[in-house]
Amino acid sequence: MHFIKTGLAAWSLIILSACNIQVENIPENTPRLKTTPTPTSSATPTPIPTSAPISTPIPQVVMSTLPVLAPTGGVAFNIDTKKNRKIVSPYIYGVNETVAFRLRGTPLYPHASFYRLGGNRTTTYNWENNASNAGMDWGPNISDSYLGSSTTSGLAAANFISSAMGKNTASMVTVPMVPFVAANKNNVPLTKPAATDSANWKINMAFKPAGASPSFADKNDGYVYQQEFINYLEGLYSQKRTESKALFYSLDNEPGIWSETHPLVVPQKISYTDLLARSIEFSRMIKGNAAATALVFGAVAYGYNEYVTLQDAPDAHYYGDWLNYFLTQMKNAEVKYGKRLLDVLDVHFYTENRTSDGTAVAINGASDAYPVESVISARVQAPRSLWDASFVENSWISRDYLNGPVNLLPSLKKKISQSYPGTKLSISEYSYGGENHISGAIAQADALGIFAREELFAANYYELREGAYPYAAFDMFRNYDGMGSKVGDLMVEGITTDHTKSSIYAYLKKGDETVMYLVAINKTSAKLPVNIGINHSVKFSSASVYQIDEHEAVPSNTENFKIDANKFNYILPPYSVSTILLK
Repeated sequence: MHFIKTGLAAWSLIILSACNIQVENIPENTPRLKTTPTPTSSATPTPIPTSAPISTPIPQVVMSTLPVLAPTGGVAFNIDTKKNRKIVSPYIYGVNETVAFRLRGTPLYPHASFYRLGGNRTTTYNWENNASNAGMDWGPNISDSYLGSSTTSGLAAANFISSAMGKNTASMVTVPMVPFVAANKNNVPLTKPAATDSANWKINMAFKPAGASPSFADKNDGYVYQQEFINYLEGLYSQKRTESKALFYSLDNEPGIWSETHPLVVPQKISYTDLLARSIEFSRMIKGNAAATALVFGAVAYGYNEYVTLQDAPDAHYYGDWLNYFLTQMKNAEVKYGKRLLDVLDVHFYTENRTSDGTAVAINGASDAYPVESVISARVQAPRSLWDASFVENSWISRDYLNGPVNLLPSLKKKISQSYPGTKLSISEYSYGGENHISGAIAQADALGIFAREELFAANYYELREGAYPYAAFDMFRNYDGMGSKVGDLMVEGITTDHTKSSIYAYLKKGDETVMYLVAINKTSAKLPVNIGINHSVKFSSASVYQIDEHEAVPSNTENFKIDANKFNYILPPYSVSTILLK
């Protein structure tokens, strides 16, 4: 994680089942819209492959209620299970292991589907003795035992992977590509360039060459071989992999700013050609016999300026857009070497949206429990930059680079389709702030729904500050009843008539059309009347509601009620998210 600038609300999870809430059946003579409501997303993008094709047939719709009309002052949600059926990647509900977790001594969020061991410290991780150096993030430039006090080779990474697999969770480790990694854990600030300080740094290489020390993980030579590291991990885990317990590899972390985060190791800005050569070499090593089927995540760009120019790389003017160049050249490398060397294009995206007076909502922004209304509003609208071509955020990205909307996921998917079709897409670090306010939960929940709808392959939330609300958002998808219950893994079309006020995400489970999960978000400070209509082959009769709001960051079952048909009214609480499970 690194932040460089160049260039609220409550949530309710509603599960449909029996209570005394304000619910009415819509009379048969209720006026209907004469036209289809404006969808909340752009045209359906080219799907990014996930682990399995859709295996459930599309049912014949027997309960047709669409479209429903929005009530006065409210919105309409129209759900159609025949349309836009998409398998949800199991890896979008991921989190990062961060400094905060280690300092607190607390475990990672237990209901995540994917854990990532990344960040600036992993760039210099010496797997032979578990030393690392966080560069300018800590010390500065102190090599220490933060990742592990043990000198047993690979133990820091192995413990991380074992913990994830023990929770039936996928994991990703970072493979350093920089020229040097930490040599020791002396815990003193370093000042000399790594190239002239062999006492404190070791040469980092992808392959172990012929003639090198025959010893495994030789701690007395001046080299660290990542090939040995991968062989070690694959020897431990290759036979333990499943879809849910996948092990992925990342080609380092935020290379565009190595010269700023790790100036002793990389004193000059890296060029397009240098980073490309390193990416190809290290991926070829990973894709060797030991990890031939492992997925490799590459680019791992910190933010927008790195997407475009590799943070003003010296050859940017010659090669143009960095991600386009990277994708094109990795495609060429596949042809040359006979195997795909980039499986997943990975970027980081911390919202840069600000209020009209310039207050940031995530990075260096308001994070207290009582943010002003302008911060709340900017935060809950910020996820629209992931997909909405009509939304122009207040940021240097929209002003200095684009003079228009960020529209992040469609634009990245377009780069992939044009330059290297078949590459998956990941956001391995992101945050919307609001850790101690419901607005943080609303933004986080909206992002999780968008990731599913836009067919992201993987995503990992990065905790900037300690706070419960972003994890409460995860709970609404992964643990809404406190007993580990999850929403479905098959998304269907859900459309709101006003995405400034609300969002709606609809799910089924593969192979089971009898239960539906709706995650409904009220982004406003007032109660929001909603008319809900559903086209589906099953007639639902009951609903149960779980909610979080500005008063409580733990989901609770607030109401249960009966419904007569696949259309009903509901009132969403102020600043809330409601996941509605229909049975």
